[in-house]
Amino acid sequence: MENVNKKQLNTVNELDALTYMLESLKEQMSLLHDSYNKIDCRIDKYTYAIEENLLYVYKKLINISDDLYQSIKYESEE
Repeated sequence: MENVNKKQLNTVNELDALTYMLESLKEQMSLLHDSYNKIDCRIDKYTYAIEENLLYVYKKLINISDDLYQSIKYESEE
């Protein structure tokens, strides 16, 4: 009988340890998820900023190209 009680106590202790591990893993997953969201948000911000800068450069290049074309066209007409 004492052997059975000891076995049951060991099982209960093991279940308690596993429950603690599960709670700890749940907390770690939550922290990981929060970190991922923060990183994802930063990546979105940087991507947006890069896209805005690329658009600015593209527009400036188009304007310079147009100005150059008009200048060459004007010179050739003279």
